[in-house]
Amino acid sequence: MRGGVMHVWEPEAAGAAAEPAFEPPPTIEAYTRDLSRLIQICGDAAVNSFCHRRLQKLQALTLALILALAQTLALALTLALSLALSLALSLALSLALSLTLALALALAMKP
Repeated sequence: MRGGVMHVWEPEAAGAAAEPAFEPPPTIEAYTRDLSRLIQICGDAAVNSFCHRRLQKLQALTLALILALAQTLALALTLALSLALSLALSLALSLALSLTLALALALAMKP
């Protein structure tokens, strides 16, 4: 810790003269200078207009992708259900046919 700020070093270079693994935080002057520049950029009408249009386009694209995914999932679910229903119907029909044939054979074997 230096001046109340925690510093992190690489494990193999933990000596006293080693450079920290991460860049130390800026001074308060650098922070306020960067913050005032960010506030100035955010206050620019052209930047706000561009960012707003970009966000609208990204939201529209995201919504379109979500709707396309939902439609694809609905189609897959519909196909899976129709396949399951047709399989169940064919099994039921084959079971009914087998029972009918067994009953007919049992009746034919009676004297």
